[in-house]
Amino acid sequence: MNIGLFRMLLRPSRLGMNAVLLPAAGFTVVTTVTLGTMSIVLRLWAVPDNAFRAYALLGGALMVFLVVPLVSLVNAATRLSTRRRDDRLSTLRLLGASSGLLRRLGIAEMATIAALGILAGTLVYFATAPLLALIPLQGKTVLPGDAWLPWQAILGVTALVELLVVAIVVSGLRRVEVSPLEVRIHATPRGARVRELLVGIGVIIVGLVVMQLVGQNWGATGIAIGYVIALSAIMTAMNLTGPVLTSWIAWLRLRSATRLEHILASRSVLEDPKAAWRQVGPVGIATFIVVPAGSVLGYLNTIAMNSDAVGSAELMLFADFRTAAVIATVTAFLIVGCSVGITQAAEILDRRATYVALNRIGVSGDLMQSARRRAVWIPLSVAAIGAAALSTALMFMVVVISLASSPLFILGVVLLLVLGVLFVFAAVQATRPVLTRVLASPEQSL
Repeated sequence: MNIGLFRMLLRPSRLGMNAVLLPAAGFTVVTTVTLGTMSIVLRLWAVPDNAFRAYALLGGALMVFLVVPLVSLVNAATRLSTRRRDDRLSTLRLLGASSGLLRRLGIAEMATIAALGILAGTLVYFATAPLLALIPLQGKTVLPGDAWLPWQAILGVTALVELLVVAIVVSGLRRVEVSPLEVRIHATPRGARVRELLVGIGVIIVGLVVMQLVGQNWGATGIAIGYVIALSAIMTAMNLTGPVLTSWIAWLRLRSATRLEHILASRSVLEDPKAAWRQVGPVGIATFIVVPAGSVLGYLNTIAMNSDAVGSAELMLFADFRTAAVIATVTAFLIVGCSVGITQAAEILDRRATYVALNRIGVSGDLMQSARRRAVWIPLSVAAIGAAALSTALMFMVVVISLASSPLFILGVVLLLVLGVLFVFAAVQATRPVLTRVLASPEQSL
């Protein structure tokens, strides 16, 4: 591989060091959260379990639940420098570079950036692991040293993140190899299709049927496999239906818009509804899980308060279930907030010429920031409200019983979701200095 070309790809260019630091920060968060989650999962699996293997299932559910948000953040971090990288690789392709050379250059660039982020994330995990030891399971904490993962697990997690990055890069380079001119002129991506909505609805129905069929006679392993299949199907379906619903809502808001920020927000979403959905899609998964989980906790609390058959072991399990649900939800929103912040910063850098042009015709930075918040809210509302409605319909009676008998649990779920949404908006607001710097240096954008 030509070392000179590799150095050209890593050179920050006019985007500055942000083109390297932003994806590296994303990989840092992914590595830290993954290692921390695995630490808690191993603690759950080490708990002396009952005949139904409740703690084994709880640990497995926590791990499966966080797979989609983590993969989403890896995807966002990997795609951060896609425009900059693809511009240069497509130019090389038009000049006659082979597909093999492009593939080696693209993989080497992102693998190097990912390795830096993974190393930083591992160091952050080592620094914060003692805090994970303070999380009580079965009413007890552990020593700080017991919260550290074995070195084999750490190597496995870091290798898995690196391989995932390479896989995403290889799939993205296919477009550069096949249509380099389309990439170079920044052709508009294909929008969401109604067919994807219909397929997604069908997959959701299949997932819900599987969840209804799962019973105690399946055994612990069968139940785990059944729920993994059902949740995987529903997660996939949400990613199919979400962009279509998002584009419809954005189109309706565009037609009724009377203010400039509403028009800019709707046009931004309609330009690429799939990209708009990708940055907040995991919120739908988190909401879909936490609403029934909170309702079940309220239902179990009602049983525990009114039945003498519930012993201390069951009460401890309920408490640990609540702890795992809170950890999963908070972690999911943390990942989504980081994904939104990183994606929004990259979007400003990619569209800096557009923002400068808008500013020159009189559009203020405050109005642009308002439009960016509204552009995030459109897919975020679909993810949060749609998933909440779907999960409530799925477990309607449990939600009603919990609301009537233990309303504090439902209130806690609502409060948790509201705080998560506010954190997402805080991540958008945190990128305002990036927009300010772009507007302050228009000569670097045009």
